[in-house]
Amino acid sequence: MVFANPRINNTIQVFSYANSVTDGFFMTIMLIVVWIILFVSFKFQWRADTSFVSASFLTMLISMILAVADLVSDFVVVVFVLMFLAGAFITAKSSGDEAI
Repeated sequence: MVFANPRINNTIQVFSYANSVTDGFFMTIMLIVVWIILFVSFKFQWRADTSFVSASFLTMLISMILAVADLVSDFVVVVFVLMFLAGAFITAKSSGDEAI
């Protein structure tokens, strides 16, 4: 497969070119890697459910910013939003909070 020489002037163009070469999977895989790194680092301080919610929330915010820059699809954002909501629901239920 032959790709045109890219004209890259900033970071967004680097990520956009990497996405075009990988058919849109580059930033999606980067978000998954960021989620794993955050989850593992939070796991050293908190329980698994709290770590899941925290990692999902931060990755959800990052994915929303990347969606505005058109680097990830809306589906990826929806998946991270659903992960955050599911984790928040499970954390609230496991803590015995009756607010939800």
